[in-house]
Amino acid sequence: MITIDMANSYRFANLRANQMRTDYVARQKKMAKEEVKRVVDLIAYEKAQSERLTKTCRKY
Repeated sequence: MITIDMANSYRFANLRANQMRTDYVARQKKMAKEEVKRVVDLIAYEKAQSERLTKTCRKY
């Protein structure tokens, strides 16, 4: 009886650990994608600002 309970506890702990690992990896991937998107948006903004400034400077 104790052996069965220990085996079930071990199995449950492994399942829980795997789920925690999967959740962690998914969160990290999501965070990385969001960070890349922010950087891409910043680069696009900086490029637009630079182009606008260049056009303004050419007028003078």
